[in-house]
Amino acid sequence: MFFTASHVMISLCVGYGMTIFGAMMATQYTRFRVFGWFGGAVIMAIAFYTATVIFQSDKESLLGRGALFGVEASHDRLVRGTALFSVGFCYSGRLAFLSATLGLDLAGAIGFYGVPVGAGRSDIPAPADLAASMTNPILGLFGAADQAIPPGSIAEFDDALSRAGVEHRFVSYDGAPHGFFDRKAADFADASSQAWAETLTFVRGHTPSPVAGG
Repeated sequence: MFFTASHVMISLCVGYGMTIFGAMMATQYTRFRVFGWFGGAVIMAIAFYTATVIFQSDKESLLGRGALFGVEASHDRLVRGTALFSVGFCYSGRLAFLSATLGLDLAGAIGFYGVPVGAGRSDIPAPADLAASMTNPILGLFGAADQAIPPGSIAEFDDALSRAGVEHRFVSYDGAPHGFFDRKAADFADASSQAWAETLTFVRGHTPSPVAGG
């Protein structure tokens, strides 16, 4: 009965693999950062394929049931009660923001330099336009020197979330360009370190403490 469908097994393997990898990155970031870059590149490639091929063919249905992100936390007994966060960089940072609209009972969404306004690839909606539908806290980390995301775009998203009553925090790092946390991390070590600290603080602040004796 457990082996009901191949995609279920693939999803489980991916989910548990990401959990282990996330724990490694959280506890030994310096040692595993390079592996994180490669893993992030693969994930972004998959996300791009999903958005351009699968999403385009059935975007309303996909957004409605959350299949775009491959997460069904509120319906999976294996992860129910676990604090889950969506995290993305650049294009997938935009997707991370949008994951807050899918009703998946996420603990939070973390977007690194995800473009929050304007038209997106394959007609992916702008996060700012869907702020009223977001149901979990948002953390946005941006480079103040990112030409793709001017201060006005961040302000527009900030205002939309404030009007919608969505808990959020945005941080912009002076002099940091787009991609400062991944391929340019060595050149912007201070901004990367601060962004990582913000991420950990956000995750810890939105992760419920274990119940004693539970």
